Amino acid sequence: MVQQQAVKIQPIEKDLLPDKVEGEILNYIVKNHLEAGDKIPSERELSLKLEVGRNSVRNALLSLENKNIIARRVGKGSFLKTTHFENNKSNVDVRLFEVNFTDILEIRITLEKLAIQKAVDNGTDEMFNELIQKASYMSALAEKGEYSIAADREFHSTLYDCTGSKTLKQLLLNLVDALDFYQCIYVNPEKYWILTVPYHLDIAYACKERNLALALAAQEYIYNYDLKVLNSKVKG
Repeated sequence: MVQQQAVKIQPIEKDLLPDKVEGEILNYIVKNHLEAGDKIPSERELSLKLEVGRNSVRNALLSLENKNIIARRVGKGSFLKTTHFENNKSNVDVRLFEVNFTDILEIRITLEKLAIQKAVDNGTDEMFNELIQKASYMSALAEKGEYSIAADREFHSTLYDCTGSKTLKQLLLNLVDALDFYQCIYVNPEKYWILTVPYHLDIAYACKERNLALALAAQEYIYNYDLKVLNSKVKG
C-alpha cells in the first residue's frame, strides 16, 4: 500500500489581513446601503464580528480614512463621507473596484511580459520602427510637460501588434482601457505616468535589438509607477 505524503498546513499571510478587513467593511457599507453621514460599526464591534484583532481593524479604518471614504471623529466613531466623481460613482463604489486593481494590474503585466517576448520573437524591424516613433512622440510631449493617455494606448497597441496574436492584443487592450479609466479617479496620476515615458522608449529599442531582458526590465519600472498610482489618494 502506497503511503500518502501528509499535506503541510500553510500559515496565514498576516500582512494581507488589514486589506481583507478593509474589504469586509466596504462590503458592509454597500450591502447595507449606507449613505453619507451614516455611522460605521465601532472598532470593538468589527473586531468581534470579523474575529480579528483591534489593530487590524484600526489599520483598515485608517486606510479608508486616508482614501477619503470615511471620517473618524474622536469619541464619536467613524462615519461615511460624501464624495462623488464626474462619472457619478460614489467613492465607495470606486474603492470596491480598486480592491481588485492590483490584481488587474498584475494580470496585465503578466500578459504583457508574454507579449514582449512574442514581440521580440515575431516583430519585424518595420514594426519596431513604428513602435519607436510612438514612443518618441510620447517623449516629445513629456518634454513639454504633457502626458497623453491616448498616445500611451497607441504605443501599447503597436507593441501588441508585434506579437502576431490578435487575441492577446485584445485581451491586453481591454485591461489597459479598464485601468486607464478607473485610475483617473486618483489625484494627478499623470505625475507618475509621465515618469514612465523614457521606459517606453527603452522597450521599443530593446525589442528592435531583440534584447528581451532589457525590455522586461523597462516594463518593470513602468509597473512600479503604476503601483504608486494605486497607492495614492483618490479625488475628494
